[in-house]
Amino acid sequence: MASSTEQFVDRPSFAVRFARSKPLTLFFLLTYAWTWTWWLGLPRFVPDDKAETLGELLFLAGAFGPTVGALITRWLSHRDLRICRVWTGWYSLASGLAFGLAAGALTAGAIAASHPYYYGSGYGYYDSPAYYYGPGPYAYYGGPYYRHHYWHHHW
Repeated sequence: MASSTEQFVDRPSFAVRFARSKPLTLFFLLTYAWTWTWWLGLPRFVPDDKAETLGELLFLAGAFGPTVGALITRWLSHRDLRICRVWTGWYSLASGLAFGLAAGALTAGAIAASHPYYYGSGYGYYDSPAYYYGPGPYAYYGGPYYRHHYWHHHW
């Protein structure tokens, strides 16, 4: 018969038992705890003069909440850090890369074609005329052109 100390050593901790029985619950608890700590808790202690720089870093650190939650849950339940298959083959890599690049190019093209690109001092509201690159093929060949943005009445 094993002694009481040997039985205690063989028994996993509460966190390990919880990770093995309810991994999804632990994942969401860790994810929300990590993200809300970085996004809601720590910004209260940042001085105003460093808020812009540190705010971006806190936002970036908080965005890793799901990854941290998955790694901790996997470590507690299986004692390894394999949260997904890393390599699935050349076909998956090529098709994913092609889809991602095509989606990015289509999105960038749609955004660029939806609004003209203004430049110049004042953007033509009060003090100077606005020059802009308009959507269409002429913007690539001729350069900027001037266009009035106010109504003209011609007799």
